[in-house]
Amino acid sequence: MNRPAATQSNETSKDSRKISKWSRIYAQNRSLGMAVNMLLFLMLCAAICVPACLGGLAYIKGYWLLLAISILLEVAAIIALIYFSTPRWGGKLMERITEQLYAGEGCARLVPPHTHSRSYLIKFAGVIFVGCVIASVALDGLGFIPHQYMQPVSAIYVVPFLVILVLSKQSIIRGPIAFLWPGLYALHAILILAGVPILFSGRWDALNMLIPTVGYGLLVSLISHVYSRIALRKLRRIAGGSFQNEAEEDQRP
Repeated sequence: MNRPAATQSNETSKDSRKISKWSRIYAQNRSLGMAVNMLLFLMLCAAICVPACLGGLAYIKGYWLLLAISILLEVAAIIALIYFSTPRWGGKLMERITEQLYAGEGCARLVPPHTHSRSYLIKFAGVIFVGCVIASVALDGLGFIPHQYMQPVSAIYVVPFLVILVLSKQSIIRGPIAFLWPGLYALHAILILAGVPILFSGRWDALNMLIPTVGYGLLVSLISHVYSRIALRKLRRIAGGSFQNEAEEDQRP
């Protein structure tokens, strides 16, 4: 007499585990905020490159006012880059953007465990990352880093920084998919060092950095977003089946 009830209980338990699993996957992959972040990063790259080019031209031509304006714009762009690259500031902004983009689907947030050691590690990593960005750009401009090897050199600090963000659960994307971006970035650097002809030159030279950063970031965010759609569809199907089973159970005499 108790077997139907036991069977129903087992099915309910399995559904609960499935709901928990797909809820976590859905929350980990609400990644449209990361796509917006990549577009903002692209704008920051333009904000850094354009004043630098104008400043060089102004210096050659002796346009000192234009040179001063270019320097101010360059400083502002670097400050903005530091802001967006720091998880405490840029990460919070991305969280708010993500919540707005997914407002129609409700709130789903994974709260990472907060410890002082974890907080200090993230801050330290952020400071080192920003310092490495500024140093590599300066060394590239002074000719100490061969321009074609700028991406492999940047991989030395970009890949560990991305991995630290994922492991500390501070990245927008969580879970296994989050490691795809640093993996692709590292693979790109290895291919360049191996002599694979993937370098651009001339007017397309900027793509040598934009593809591993913005390009791979957008790709991973879109893959993650598709995965979140799959998770949401499965959640709705499981939840709908659970409600249907409960309704049938209630209707039994």
